[in-house]
This record gives sequence, C-alpha cells and structure tokens, in this order.
Amino acid sequence: MESRDIDKLEECQKTVEQLEQQKEQLEEENGHLRQAAGAFGQLAERLSTELREQRRKLGGNRLVPPGTRDRRSRGVVRTSDDER
Repeated sequence: MESRDIDKLEECQKTVEQLEQQKEQLEEENGHLRQAAGAFGQLAERLSTELREQRRKLGGNRLVPPGTRDRRSRGVVRTSDDER
C-alpha cells in the first residue's frame, strides 16, 4: 500500500470516529428533547385542567360574551394607551 493510500485510510477512520461521536451526542440530545416535550405536555395538560376548573367555578359568568370573537382572532387597532 502506498503512503497516500494509508493517509486516505487514516483520514477516513478519523471521519468515521467523528461521525460516531456526533451520532452519540445527537442521540443524547434527542433523549433530552423528548423528555422536555413530555414534561411540557404534562404542564399543558395541568394548565388546561386548571383552566377548566376555574371556568367551572365561575359558572356561566364569562368575561367575553358568547359569540364574541377573541382579540387574537381579529385585527385590533392599537391606541396610544396600548403603547405604555
């Protein structure tokens, strides 16, 4: 085998090692992201449950009359009072 072939082989081996390390890091990061997503889902569910409970306690008293669209679903013109 020639010297340049050996150099290319060594370079390929280093590349494979680097890719294996990167793969391990990405798998670990993926695990952390999956855990965080699960925790976020649980938090969202608790919030939803709490909001339903609060609405139930308030009974029929709604801050927004039924049939009225919420501010996020329509264009709202900002006034100078909103800019504080």
